[in-house]
Amino acid sequence: MKQNCQSYDIPSKFLELANTVVAKWLAELFNRCINGGVFPDFLKIACITPIPQIRNPQSPSDYRPISVLPT
Repeated sequence: MKQNCQSYDIPSKFLELANTVVAKWLAELFNRCINGGVFPDFLKIACITPIPQIRNPQSPSDYRPISVLPT
């Protein structure tokens, strides 16, 4: 089941291909966010996908949540 979750992702493939150019810049940006205690709200939102823990789940407790964060 594909979950419709609004995201502002940077494609992982782009980061992989451009790592030599953007790695230092991204590290500086993330370090400033952490050191300043400010992090963009849209990067704190995860898409939650329920994964069954048993073959025939009957109740919500039969699922475990998987959080997918933006790249």
